[in-house]
Amino acid sequence: MALPMNNSNSTDGSGTSSSLAHTELLVFAVYKMILSPVTVLGNGLLVLTGCMDPHRSFRTPSALFLLTMSMANVFTGILVAPIFAAVEYNSFYGRDQLLNIAKFGSSFSLLTLNISFAMVFALAVDYFIAVFRPTKYRSWITMLRAKIFIAMTSLIALTFSLLPHLNVPFETVFKVDLHFNSTLNSALLVVSYVLLYIAFKNQTKKSLNLRRTGNCAANTEQVDKIFALQNKFRRLLLIFVVFSTVPAILSAIAAHFVAYCGPCQEYKSIVVVQEGCLNLIFMKCALDPFAFGWRLSRNRQALKKIICCQLQTVRQITPDNLQETRF
Repeated sequence: MALPMNNSNSTDGSGTSSSLAHTELLVFAVYKMILSPVTVLGNGLLVLTGCMDPHRSFRTPSALFLLTMSMANVFTGILVAPIFAAVEYNSFYGRDQLLNIAKFGSSFSLLTLNISFAMVFALAVDYFIAVFRPTKYRSWITMLRAKIFIAMTSLIALTFSLLPHLNVPFETVFKVDLHFNSTLNSALLVVSYVLLYIAFKNQTKKSLNLRRTGNCAANTEQVDKIFALQNKFRRLLLIFVVFSTVPAILSAIAAHFVAYCGPCQEYKSIVVVQEGCLNLIFMKCALDPFAFGWRLSRNRQALKKIICCQLQTVRQITPDNLQETRF
């Protein structure tokens, strides 16, 4: 997934003239600047927690996917969002369009956003195998394979991000990325969620049937646990769909309009909707750590332990100790 180089400028990727009203430019710029620190803080704390790992709970393939996604989101919040906000802010005041900076932001988004969405797909596959083949999970999903997948994904994303700086027209890179990464990844996400839902339904049905066999009726408490797990799974699936799949699909549709529907760029309402859909990507990056990381109590407890340990260390460093250290 990449953001068009001039999605906030007066022309789209194909050179077709289009413009946003000054109000929309300022709104989108402020929107990005508000989300930028939220993205950096939420994802940065998750990366910090994973690196220090006081509870040793981040040493799994799924945690590695989560931390990689968070790291990519941190760079999106630090570089990509502020760059596009600056371009839109300058356009609002009628200043230079900062095309070189916009080109760098767009090419860098090819790296960070593609890695972020790829990790969401990896998490979906991870959950699918955990549900569909729980006995095979540890042998199929290993740390080595997770690292290989992350390395390959990062290498592909890096290649795409470097192409605009190697005299390859950004329009060509944008269209190839649109089909190879954005559209394909969105389709794979939808397929993985459907398969994940079917696998979980089948596992739940088998569990209930096994408990109902024999002379005794199913234990009410055990059945309640199964249905509680099913409800928890539905909430998890809803999180995947709302926070990742919907932004991915809507932004991919908007990017198709930008790339292939020149006449559409003549209508302000269509352009504004396109920009709104593309900007959902930044919302996704900001909410990812809360949807996938901080909703788990063990991660919140790990962060709390890190903060408490640091505060305790600071309190132990008294002025007297500082003076002794100096001498």
